[in-house]
Amino acid sequence: MSRAPESPPPPATPDDSDLPDPSPLTSNDVRERTADLFVRLLDEAEHILKAGTPANKIALMKSVIPVLMRELQSADDSATLARQKAALDGLFARARGDISGFDDE
Repeated sequence: MSRAPESPPPPATPDDSDLPDPSPLTSNDVRERTADLFVRLLDEAEHILKAGTPANKIALMKSVIPVLMRELQSADDSATLARQKAALDGLFARARGDISGFDDE
């Protein structure tokens, strides 16, 4: 006679002490954690470039370098747009000053 298979044990449930703090993350928290993650990912990428296999290096270059280049281009574009906006704001301020000078005549 064969015995009936035992039922699996119930899944383990964490107690409340194992759960993360339920407080909501602020945007600064998310930015800090993202920056930290990015630094760690760069460290890992550097390690792969120094000690990885040729296949790992090629996979890294194909996946990461295009993303980094787009990000660098985006940062350059943002800086250019900020300079253009500042110049335009200055131009508008001078134009407003010139227009208000005509009111005095």
